[in-house]
Amino acid sequence: MFNSELFANRLKSIRMQYQLTHSVLARYCSVFNVINLSQSTLSLWENNKRTPTVDNLQFVADIFAVNLDWLLGRSDEKYSESVIKILEPSSFPLTVTVCDTTVDVPIELPDDYKNYEIRQQTYSLAARADIIFLLYIIKYEWERYVGDRIYEFADKDESEIKIKAYQIFHYLLISGANKEFLEHCIKSLNVVFENKSPIFAE
Repeated sequence: MFNSELFANRLKSIRMQYQLTHSVLARYCSVFNVINLSQSTLSLWENNKRTPTVDNLQFVADIFAVNLDWLLGRSDEKYSESVIKILEPSSFPLTVTVCDTTVDVPIELPDDYKNYEIRQQTYSLAARADIIFLLYIIKYEWERYVGDRIYEFADKDESEIKIKAYQIFHYLLISGANKEFLEHCIKSLNVVFENKSPIFAE
């Protein structure tokens, strides 16, 4: 059974765990036009004044790589191997699509993370959830920035598209509007890989 009060508390708790405002989380939830949420809607959810749809619930759970039943208040198991294992393949190789061309995000993942058996033994579920979240955000920021400059890819072939996309990624790191935030995400990702433990306190 859906526990609306527990859901409201857990949504707020995990949003604060990842240090996100309502507006930022709403933006991430609306990525790629999957769902369209406003910060006021998220606030209503957290105040137990509105119930989200199943699709919205699943998408929010996937962003944070938590069990849907945990978010719904039906389980105390926040993370599970089965959920994490399903979500991880979409995180790497991390790609964006530009004018029908697949471009790899230029972030190197350690070998002990790429190998599932070693990853399962080396990284905690909470650490793996942090990695999924951070890779999702990095991909989002890059794809959004590329989308705003899609006109720059006109009349380019596949190799030129990839070169231009990489140039944009490096520009983001140097002087993009969200430069500091993107740097923070990449540094956080490296800390998780180095320490094999979650970086966002529960």
